[in-house]
Amino acid sequence: MIVVLIVLSLLSPPKPDVIGKSISDIYVFDFKGREFKIMDFSEGKVLILSPIYTSCPKFCSIITFNIKEAVKKIGGLGEKYKIISFSFDHRDTVEDLEGFAQRWDIDGSNWNVVSAKKEDIQKLLSSLDFNIEFSDDDIAHPNVFYIVTPDGKISSFLNGADKIDEKSLKIAIERAGKGEVFGIFSKLISFCYRFNPITGRYEFDMRIVYHTAGFFAFIITFVLIFRKFLF
Repeated sequence: MIVVLIVLSLLSPPKPDVIGKSISDIYVFDFKGREFKIMDFSEGKVLILSPIYTSCPKFCSIITFNIKEAVKKIGGLGEKYKIISFSFDHRDTVEDLEGFAQRWDIDGSNWNVVSAKKEDIQKLLSSLDFNIEFSDDDIAHPNVFYIVTPDGKISSFLNGADKIDEKSLKIAIERAGKGEVFGIFSKLISFCYRFNPITGRYEFDMRIVYHTAGFFAFIITFVLIFRKFLF
């Protein structure tokens, strides 16, 4: 039971205070064997950074598919933004990355598939507040991807496990292109919603309704009891 709770906690998305922080600009290698720093690939554009691993049995494919479908609809790939699918599995080889790239028709020009040395992977994941847990056949991980400003700051992160709202993604890219971050918005969302690690989705936190109702009930009761002293 304790192990299950630990794994579920690791599935939780990044904390809102990661917004506005710089990602660790590590050296990576891509599916063609080329080495470079992550932000060098963005070439001064917004970067969509999607953590995955090539042998992922389910969610990494869902996230990649959802990003691909959204990008088709909003356009602008290569002009306003570029994409990196970053494998956080240090066991992934160039050949593994190539297989993932071929599977998703990624040519490496505006969308690339990369990984890095184990210690560098950890540096990047720490800067993203992206927690993973290895098991025998799988790696537990959050189902999010990041929108990074041209100067390497996290502008926002989005849930990739559900169909991506194209309008929201487009706005996120445009704001990131201006160097803006979603700090206040993300904190509001984190206050109103809670991440359910079982479903992998954000769900409205009903405790807010109960607390709000309780607060107003207290105010009304207080007024009714002390109204003759108040008025």
